[in-house]
Amino acid sequence: MRLAAIVIVALLYAQSVQAAPRDPTEELFSRKCSSCHTIGKGKRVGPDLSGVDKRRDAAWLARFIAEPSGMLDSDADARALLKEYSGLRMPDLGLSAEQASDMVSLIARCSAEACDLAPSFTPATTATEADFARGRALFDGTERTKSGGPPCVACHTTSNLG
Repeated sequence: MRLAAIVIVALLYAQSVQAAPRDPTEELFSRKCSSCHTIGKGKRVGPDLSGVDKRRDAAWLARFIAEPSGMLDSDADARALLKEYSGLRMPDLGLSAEQASDMVSLIARCSAEACDLAPSFTPATTATEADFARGRALFDGTERTKSGGPPCVACHTTSNLG
C-alpha cells in the first residue's frame, strides 16, 4: 500500500515538473487545451483542431478561444459545434486576447507541421526522495500548487490502492 501511494504521489509531482523550456504558447496549449483537444492526433472530448484555421477565419477563432461562453450563446456556428459535441460546452479559460491570437497562430503552425503539445512529464523511475516528499506535500496541501488551486486530496484518495 505504501508503495502504491508513493508511486501515485511521484506521478503527481512528476506532472508538475517541466523537463525542458518550451514555447509559451505551446505550454499554454499543453496546460489549458490538450486534455480536450489535439492538433492532428484525432478527436478527444472536443474536436481535433488540425486545419481549423482553414475552415474559420482567425478573428472568429481568437474570439471563440478567448470567450467560448459568449460565442456559444450568440454564434450559430459555435452552437452547431456544441450540438456536434453532445452539448459539452468549452469553458472560459481566462485567456487574454493576445493569448487567444497566439493560440490561433499555434494551431495554424501545428496544422502544417507536427508539434509535440503533450504535457511534459518526468518519469517516476527517476524521481528522488525529495521529489516524493514534494509530491506528498502537493497532494496533501502542505505545499500550494502554482495555480493556487485546492490540493489533490480535496478530490482524490489513495485509500483503496492497497
